[in-house]
Amino acid sequence: MTAKECSVPGSSFRASAMPDQEASVVSRGALPQFAGLSHLCIVVDYIRTAVDYYGQLLGAEPDYGLPYWQNEGFFQINGVCQTPDEGEVSVAVLRVPGTGLTLHLVQYHTPIGQKEPAPSAPNDVNGVRSVALEVVNLEEAAAHLHTMPDVSFPTEEEGAGVIPLSQTGPEQVCFFDQDLSKADTRSVDTARRISRTRGLSFQDRYGVRWEFLHSDIP
Repeated sequence: MTAKECSVPGSSFRASAMPDQEASVVSRGALPQFAGLSHLCIVVDYIRTAVDYYGQLLGAEPDYGLPYWQNEGFFQINGVCQTPDEGEVSVAVLRVPGTGLTLHLVQYHTPIGQKEPAPSAPNDVNGVRSVALEVVNLEEAAAHLHTMPDVSFPTEEEGAGVIPLSQTGPEQVCFFDQDLSKADTRSVDTARRISRTRGLSFQDRYGVRWEFLHSDIP
C-alpha cells in the first residue's frame, strides 16, 4: 500500500517525502538550542496606562521597569536607530501568573511610530496572528472580558463568547513522522482532543490578538 496523502490546500506531503534531517542540517547550519520563551513585546502609547490595563485584563503582575531608557544595543537589535541619543523608551516587565509568559511593554518616547494599531484580518500574512493561553475558568474569563474597555471580538453578537470547535475525525489528522500505511492511535487521540476544545478570541486595545482555550481536556 502506498503512503496516504494528507490533504493540504495547494499541495500535499508524504512522510517518506520529508527532507532528510542530516541533509537539512548541512544546508541550513546548526539549529538554535532554545532554553525557553523569553518574552512577548507589546508597543504601547502610555506605559502606566498599559501596566494597569494588562493588570486588569490578564492579571499581569509588574516585575520591574526601565524608565526613559537609552541603550544603544536595544535600538540596534530592533533596527530603530543606531545611537542611544537618537532614541528613548520606557519599558515595563510584567509576569502573567500561571503561564510562564512575560510581557515587555514598551513606550517609545523617540522616535515615535504609528500611534494606532494597524488594521489587519486574522487571515492576513502579517506576523503572529494570536497568542493563545490555556484557561481553567473559561466561562468566567469570557464574562470578565465583556467588562473590559477596548476589547473587541470577531463577532459583536450580544453575549458572544466561548465557542466549541467542530467535530474533527482521525482521518483529518496527519503526523509528519507517521507511517501512513498503518493505523496510528495518535490520530484518534488528537482528533478527540481537538473536538473537545472550546475557546474564544479577542483583540486588546494595543492590537494584540489573544485566544483563551479551556485547559480541562481529558
